[in-house]
Amino acid sequence: AAASDDYVVREVEFFRVDARGDVFLGRDGSEPYAIETALPADAIGEVRYFARAVDDAGQETDSREVAVEVR
Repeated sequence: AAASDDYVVREVEFFRVDARGDVFLGRDGSEPYAIETALPADAIGEVRYFARAVDDAGQETDSREVAVEVR
């Protein structure tokens, strides 16, 4: 994920969107912000993800969701 801020980006958190709620996948505190994750065992069709940037003032901003097609 790419993240910038008028303060310092402290970390980027990554989530999978699930019918029961957002699933926290991990966080990265340095550029390039990225994690590795496995697809859920029951993944069929579309799996959606988003990232949340957190700055050193504690402010948070979520990215738009990204869809991954699973066949």
